[in-house]
Amino acid sequence: MKKGILFLLFLVYMLTACQEKKSNSTQQKVFLNKEKKEKKENMNVHNTPIYRINFESYLPFELYLNDVLIDKNNSNGSVDFFETLNEYILSSGKQELKIKLYPFIGKSKVSYKDMEDIKVQIYKSPSLNDETFTLIQDIKFPNFKDNLPNFEYKTYFEVEVPYKNIGWMNSKDLTKEENLLDEVVLFYENVRTILNNGDYEKYFALNKLADDEIYKSLYLGRDKEKEDKEKEINRIIDSKGKMKKLEDYVLKYYGNGRLVRLEKLDGSSPLCADRDDVESYYNFFLHKKLDSNRLVIVR
Repeated sequence: MKKGILFLLFLVYMLTACQEKKSNSTQQKVFLNKEKKEKKENMNVHNTPIYRINFESYLPFELYLNDVLIDKNNSNGSVDFFETLNEYILSSGKQELKIKLYPFIGKSKVSYKDMEDIKVQIYKSPSLNDETFTLIQDIKFPNFKDNLPNFEYKTYFEVEVPYKNIGWMNSKDLTKEENLLDEVVLFYENVRTILNNGDYEKYFALNKLADDEIYKSLYLGRDKEKEDKEKEINRIIDSKGKMKKLEDYVLKYYGNGRLVRLEKLDGSSPLCADRDDVESYYNFFLHKKLDSNRLVIVR
């Protein structure tokens, strides 16, 4: 009887010990998984570099990254902005920045003195909302004596990003395409109709590739994407029945001939809604994949 009681106590002890061991093992797994998740989240937080350009100019200008137009101004007057560059950066490596400067309105040439106050700087921050900016390049223009009809300067800077977007890497050279203007105008007319109908779902479908890559390059989460979409939905609804006719445009090539779009003479998009409070412009770049003849919005 005594032996039976001892055996029973031993059995209870062993079962309890096994249960505790299993419980401790489960807790350890939960702890390790949590630690791994936190480590991954922290890694993502610190691996979301944002590159920006600080630009200040009194001269008319055009500013390009990898031959994609970032901004331009055709008139005299001070222009300054602090622009995010990531959507034009497809992958890590060398990036080409091109600056074109033109004479003041009323003058025929640019002098080096005209450019003295122009500021061009490339900054990096740890994330989109982090205001800790590190200067990675302060661009200085080379001196020249003779005045020029215009001034063009190229420089390069290195970036390191955790993503790789396809973008227009594998796109056709559209400068070799025949009847391209007719195709592009037809595409714009279709988009104009979609916007004039306030059909944001069709517009989002056309922009899916571009939106996916832009959100990826800016490391936006679902909440931020949803917020951005809601703003665009409101803008498209406000544009319903207010889209101007397509007119006074020219076909422009970018991305070393792999991107195209229509522009008015001042550089703005001919896709414009004449809203009560403000004119609302819709901008994008088109491309064709190497294995396709279809124009697609890529940015």
